[in-house]
Amino acid sequence: MNRSLLVWLCGASLLALMLAGAAQDEEQETMAEMWYQRLLSHEGSLPETALELSAHRKALAQAVTQMINDREMREQHPEVVGAAMALAGDLQLIGCIPALAENIKFRAVRPSGLISERIEFYPAGLALTRMGFASVPALVSLVKSDDADETTLAIFALCRLPHKNLILDVLKAEQARTTSEVTAAKLASALSIVDTARMDEERLRPKSDKGTSAAIPEGEN
Repeated sequence: MNRSLLVWLCGASLLALMLAGAAQDEEQETMAEMWYQRLLSHEGSLPETALELSAHRKALAQAVTQMINDREMREQHPEVVGAAMALAGDLQLIGCIPALAENIKFRAVRPSGLISERIEFYPAGLALTRMGFASVPALVSLVKSDDADETTLAIFALCRLPHKNLILDVLKAEQARTTSEVTAAKLASALSIVDTARMDEERLRPKSDKGTSAAIPEGEN
C-alpha cells in the first residue's frame, strides 16, 4: 500500500476521533438507525454484510500493521504511527497484536530516557490493554524478554487488564514450563505484581460486585 495513503488513512482516523466530541453519541445513533433500516429492508443478506465488515476490518488491520512495522514511518511520523496504534486498540484489531507487542517501547513523543510507570505514554502498550485477554499471550512472551524495558512494560500492561485470575494462571503455567532460572524469576516477579494489582482491585471493588465475574469477550480480527 502506498505510504502517503497510509499516512492519510491514519491521519484521517485521528482527526475523526478528535472531532467526535459531543457529536459522538448522535453520530452513533444515526449509524445504528442506518443499520437497523438496512437489516429491516433485507438490503443484502446478513452473511454478505458480515463478510463485508470483516473484510474491511482485516484490510484496516493489515494497513495499520504495515505502518507500525515501518521503521522510517516510526522515525519520521511518530504521531501518525501513534494514532494508528490507538486506532488498533480502539477498534480491537487483534491482527495488530504481534506488531504492537514488537514495538511496545515506541513513544510518539521524545522519550526522557527513562521508562515511565504510566502505560499511557506508550501507544502500543496502551493499545494492547484495550485488546483485552487476546493480548495476554503476547504480553507474557514479553515478560520473558531479554530486554528489561519490554519486561517492565508488559507487566504494566498485564496489570491494566481484567480477568487477573486467568492471567495469573497463564503466568503460573508458563513458569512451570520454563527451564531457565532467569526466565522463571521474571515470571515470578510478574506473578507477584499482577497478584498485588488483583488484590488492590478486590479491596476497591464494591461489596455488591464481589463474587461476580464477567465472561471473557472474544476478540475480532
